[in-house]
Amino acid sequence: MSIVNWKTQKLWDWILKNSPEWAHQKIRHLNEDYPDYIDNDPDMPRYKDFVFLIEHANQDIEPGKIVGQWDHYAGQTWLEAVSNPQWKDGKMQRCLKLADTNPQYYLNDLRGIEVVSYDGNHWYSQTSGNHRTIVGKFFLAMHASITGEKRLLPNVSTLRYHIDHECLQTFKSLKRMICERNINIEIKVCSDSFVLKDRQIIKIYVCDYRWGEDRQRYGWLSATEFQKFANWVTQTKGVLPKHLKFKNSIGVLSQGGQHRLYYPEMSGELLTPPSHFLCD
Repeated sequence: MSIVNWKTQKLWDWILKNSPEWAHQKIRHLNEDYPDYIDNDPDMPRYKDFVFLIEHANQDIEPGKIVGQWDHYAGQTWLEAVSNPQWKDGKMQRCLKLADTNPQYYLNDLRGIEVVSYDGNHWYSQTSGNHRTIVGKFFLAMHASITGEKRLLPNVSTLRYHIDHECLQTFKSLKRMICERNINIEIKVCSDSFVLKDRQIIKIYVCDYRWGEDRQRYGWLSATEFQKFANWVTQTKGVLPKHLKFKNSIGVLSQGGQHRLYYPEMSGELLTPPSHFLCD
């Protein structure tokens, strides 16, 4: 069957008779999977604080990997979104009509559709293209069903956040340990942009109050150095070794200042504070 004459029925008629299995799945909300605060806990930082690279591109996206939206039709099933749109019924109807009057539209350049991902596998439409993404998924399912050819959504505008998951998990584990054992340590995180604005450096602030009254030690750490600090606290079960506390009391550990953060495996210099303090 040629690409010219494969489409012999309206998309809506095909949907009514051939709804794919995924059509009955819920459109996920971006904030459902990646809430403003990790684990939806206001005492935790944001996912974006653990982003080390922001990547803008145009690429072909597999329709099945688009699992949700940032708003608009999130919460409805994909089928409900086209049959009973909760946002803009008229716009959804126009997109369905476009699939019939110009079938080539969803097979060509779709850079006007914008999708975002935090893992490179699950994508969410945002700001532009929420209606066309929904219709496009059905259109390509119809195309594959009739022609046997699986197509991708072509040249979609993508925004990919690369997260340091190891650092994030270490932060969560240490934060949980601090709370459960009432350890007198404060930690928080902020990402800071490089000169190249698509790259960021993750900076973790640590203030260790266990050294004694007015003897707290603090500083900003890289993700690598934070891992060392967290490992040390975990290995010592949150208890500051007595020999280190004694050395601190007689000034042996004062190199770099009496309030400079210290831990046994420390290497390199502390980081400068972030240029912005959105983490406060």
